[in-house]
Amino acid sequence: MSVQQLFDSLYTSKLHDSGNEYTEKDYNRFISQISTAYKHGVLDFSCQQIGMSVLTKLTKVLRTAPHIRKFNFYGNNITDHGLHSLFQLLQVNPRITVINIGCNDMSNQGIPSLQDIILKTKITSLQLGIVGQAWHVNNFSTAACADLLLSIHESNRIECLGLSGIQLSVRQGARRISIASYFAGFIAQYPILKSISLADCGFTPQDADIVFMEGLAKNPRLVYIQCSNNILIDPVGTRFCEKIQDITDLRRIQLSYCNLSDEAGKALARSLKNSKLISLDISHNNIATEGFTAILDALKDNIYLTELYASYNNFDDGCSQSLLNLVNENAVLSVLDISRSAIGDPGAFAIARFLAKNESLISLDLSTCKISGEGAIAIAETVAFNKNLMYLNLADNFLTREEGYELISIFKVNEILREINLTSTQIDHFVIQAAFDICKRNKQIQYEQDLQPLKREMIQLSIQRTKMPEARARLYDLKKEFENTTGEIMKTDFSMSEFVRKANKEIDDIKRQISGLESNIIQNQKEMEQMRSDFEKSSHDSVVLYEGTVEKTKILESTIESVTTQISIEGETLSAEQQKFKEEKENLLKEIEENKKQTEEILALLQNEEQLMNYVPPEWYVDTSVFVTEETRSSAEKKKSTTRSRSSKKSNKSKSSTKTKKGTARK
Repeated sequence: MSVQQLFDSLYTSKLHDSGNEYTEKDYNRFISQISTAYKHGVLDFSCQQIGMSVLTKLTKVLRTAPHIRKFNFYGNNITDHGLHSLFQLLQVNPRITVINIGCNDMSNQGIPSLQDIILKTKITSLQLGIVGQAWHVNNFSTAACADLLLSIHESNRIECLGLSGIQLSVRQGARRISIASYFAGFIAQYPILKSISLADCGFTPQDADIVFMEGLAKNPRLVYIQCSNNILIDPVGTRFCEKIQDITDLRRIQLSYCNLSDEAGKALARSLKNSKLISLDISHNNIATEGFTAILDALKDNIYLTELYASYNNFDDGCSQSLLNLVNENAVLSVLDISRSAIGDPGAFAIARFLAKNESLISLDLSTCKISGEGAIAIAETVAFNKNLMYLNLADNFLTREEGYELISIFKVNEILREINLTSTQIDHFVIQAAFDICKRNKQIQYEQDLQPLKREMIQLSIQRTKMPEARARLYDLKKEFENTTGEIMKTDFSMSEFVRKANKEIDDIKRQISGLESNIIQNQKEMEQMRSDFEKSSHDSVVLYEGTVEKTKILESTIESVTTQISIEGETLSAEQQKFKEEKENLLKEIEENKKQTEEILALLQNEEQLMNYVPPEWYVDTSVFVTEETRSSAEKKKSTTRSRSSKKSNKSKSSTKTKKGTARK
């Protein structure tokens, strides 16, 4: 489905919601409004009387329009019942961050759905109040508004909040119910709030003092403040105007319809010297000549302010010189609205002088300023050669029919003006139509100038068109060359990719090796440190051990000397004992020889019975003094005596037996 078909289906749903019949004018207005905003990422249904039918169609639209970031549903019939559908739509499309649902006849019953939208979607800008024509204003109680503010604080996501026209302070019977203190605390403590609209919220002067001084003045992060239609009578207005310089990020502020006094204007002038405001609206107040002169003098050296709206105040031509100085020295002011003031011809002449050299002013509103034909002609003569001014409003001034024709003859020279307003004067409709035609001509001239580059390009293209056949042939050759080159590039890319892959692999290997070497180096360093510490420790232990060994060696040497001396003494004793043992051994050998001889004799004797009979054994002598102790020697002597006695008895027996044998033999 095309975009146009989607728009047609939306218009059909819109007719169903509003209950109206199709008209060509209504259809064109709807399509123009939707298509213009659609290009900029906005679905603009403001003041189209849409409801549930259109909301249900938006899901299909958003599928084909991912660039949409903003919903403008201002002044429709969504009501409490449609908020739940809107919540579901925002959940499915989290890219939507800005919604305007002001003037949709909502009440406290829709608060839960609004809280879901605030807490569970991605919106950062929420407009619930009035921004233009007001139909079906949202009507929330103060308690419901407090709940909404609490949800916004919990979400910590809403940066822009519009509550204009929603009553935050109401009278019920004899008492007033206000959340001014709570609202002021919310503004001061909410960290990401950048834009706030609180025009016509029902605040009393006491409430305004709390909200403005305890809330707005204590939040330096605010960039835009819309606080029109609040009662800022002195001293509240003066105190707040002095505190504006403390709102360091403030760039735009609207203070219209706030009952600001001349003293408040002077306080505002003091703040403007240290402020970076780029837009200031102080229209519909009570600022007099002194206060406005102070403001103009403060803005003289200001390099930020580009828009100044000061209509419907009480200053007069006493500020003409300050006005001249402002526009002469201020090189950035582009919009100046001082309508509904009494500057008169002196102010007009001052403006005429600065317009001749000014190169920044684009829009100038001097309606209802008590300017006569002389002042208007002076302005027209300088405007005729001004190359920047595009909008000039001289309506409701003292201009006659003849002066109107003179103005037209002067304005004909200018080719920049887009709008000249000469209504509500004595100038007839022919002059007004002529002014309209001049503006139309200038618009056409500008249009033609804008088309000149396109025309030149078109001529160049038509010239190039004659070269198309040759270009086509050349294009054909280029395509072939392109295909061949593309093939070669693909091959080269493939080989290069392989080369790169291998190179990357080698690089990775080298990196791993380097990493391993680094880890080894680190490990070796650690080991060397450990070895160094161990070596130092072992060296210390070795020194201690060496010193102990030296001491032990000395002790051992002395011990060895004493032992050597003892050994030498014992050696001498042993040598003496060995000599004695040798002598005893020789004696024993002698005894053994003797015993051997005796044994041989006994054996020989035993073989001769006759000699045996007559044999007398000798006495045995054994010297045991060398081998036995005293006890052994005594026992040996006892045995020796016993042996002697036994041998004597035996010899006696042998003698007696021998005698017996001899006697027997004799017999």
